[in-house]
Amino acid sequence: MLKKEKLINFEEFNNHFIDKIKDDSVYFDIETTGLSPKCSSIISITYLIFRDGAYKVIQYFASNEIEENEMLICFFNDIKNLSYAISYNGKTFDTNFIDHKFKKYDILFSLRCLMDIDIYRLINNFRKQLATDSLKLKNVEELVGIYRTDEISGKDVINIFNAYLLNNKSIFVDFILDHNYEDVIYLPRILDYVLNLYEFKLYTKQYGLLLLKKLTFQKQHLKADFFCTNKGIKATYNSFDSKVTYCTKTENLSISIDIKRYMKDNFKMIYTNNSYELSKFQSIEKLKKNIIPLMINERDFQENIYMILTKIIEEIDI
Repeated sequence: MLKKEKLINFEEFNNHFIDKIKDDSVYFDIETTGLSPKCSSIISITYLIFRDGAYKVIQYFASNEIEENEMLICFFNDIKNLSYAISYNGKTFDTNFIDHKFKKYDILFSLRCLMDIDIYRLINNFRKQLATDSLKLKNVEELVGIYRTDEISGKDVINIFNAYLLNNKSIFVDFILDHNYEDVIYLPRILDYVLNLYEFKLYTKQYGLLLLKKLTFQKQHLKADFFCTNKGIKATYNSFDSKVTYCTKTENLSISIDIKRYMKDNFKMIYTNNSYELSKFQSIEKLKKNIIPLMINERDFQENIYMILTKIIEEIDI
């Protein structure tokens, strides 16, 4: 088994969330000999962690089952006490592949125990708005302004690995590890870019990262749908004139807020609740003091909506 390590410096990120969780997260990616974990092997694992005041990239290369087992044990030991697993499309491939191998080698751990941030899943909400035909990692990197020197594909990795098995040349290993390195090293910058696409986001103790995906005004409710990283939370909460629901199937958090209509032609939707510090909210002249406008004549009072959502989440984030 081969191991490589390298210290990395990043420029300051726009989103404090990335710095907030840096001690508690791992960015990771794998290269494999095929798509099925039952009949394929992990060739390499590359992951980025924050240790001793610096980011460190750790890479392992394995050429047989014994080395694959050793590699997975090392990976497990480095991540077992972390909270966040960050990847690009890892939810549909890397996570399941690694967990299958953990089970095979009797390593009592699952990546599903960590809070999952799949960057592909986050950016997919903006697929129609982005200037790209594909959300493949290399295409998204170019959106961020990253142009990698590595040009090989996952299929190329398999061919290079087979060449290595026939002829033990270190250059083949370098090709694979360099490719895997570039799949990981840019993930923090890409996550920073994707988080900026979301207008409203919160970092919470109980729910982890919350990103507002959609706001919908219904007849008697305002519904807010969030992407939620924490999968092990209580299904339903009630707070003030609202209901908070977590769907285990979609891993989305929804908040439904009771609203009322006044003066149908002009004041379409408003929210009333005397428990709020009303002076902090945006209002309009001649509106009753206990009324917080959310929408008037198709105009969203976005700041008011975000403040109410923040208040509700803070009250139940215990």
